Amino acid sequence: MQLSSEDYHKAFRRWVSPGWFFALILLLILSIVRFILVLQANMLYGNYQFISYLFMAMVILPFLLLNRRGRKKIGIKRIERWKGIGWGMIFGIMSCALIFVVMYGLFGKTENHAFTYIARTFQGLPEMMDAQTRLIYFFIFAGISMFFSPLGEELFYRGFIHESFAVTLGHSKASLLDSLAFSLVHLAHFGIVYLDGQWQLLFWPSVIWMVGLFGSCLLFNRARVLSGSILGAIVAHACFNLTMTYFIFYHILI
Repeated sequence: MQLSSEDYHKAFRRWVSPGWFFALILLLILSIVRFILVLQANMLYGNYQFISYLFMAMVILPFLLLNRRGRKKIGIKRIERWKGIGWGMIFGIMSCALIFVVMYGLFGKTENHAFTYIARTFQGLPEMMDAQTRLIYFFIFAGISMFFSPLGEELFYRGFIHESFAVTLGHSKASLLDSLAFSLVHLAHFGIVYLDGQWQLLFWPSVIWMVGLFGSCLLFNRARVLSGSILGAIVAHACFNLTMTYFIFYHILI
């Protein structure tokens, strides 16, 4: 159900001036900050600590800007249909697996594969890992990847940003826009890369990466609709990250 303009304004706290323009400005600010932080982390082979803070800010924003009614409108509510959660798990696993298989078929395990480049951010791993050690680190990194980004990004993109655009454009166009914004900001994670001491744009690999993420986001949106709750999108995203972590530990870092 699409929000009316009146309902949309009532969903915000009184000191906020709601509208698609406000959402766009907020989206641009967070995207630019994130882009810079990720690129810097990749260049310095640093950790993603500050990115985690940004994800936490995305979690806080709906509770800061929206009242109880507004939070319910963006999907922060009980699951209505559990089959939507099941579909979300399938969407997340299969979309990630498809990206891996396509890129592996085209580029192997080279730096042109998104997962190979992202694996560089997995800091603190021993050079040699036996089966038990690998499993322990897999669970550690999987746990981190399944919590911070799915929670923050889905509340922000599939929740707040989506509903802000949907009031004016409708849900179909809003899904396209929040998916596009998500895939564009992930060019900092892969696409614009720092290799051999210089920045490079891997054009075709980045196109494949963006198309894959764009399609995945549409499925995350679908999981939200099917479950009746933002938790559907969060679960789908978490399963995507779990699957990516599996491929990195058991197909890339070997």
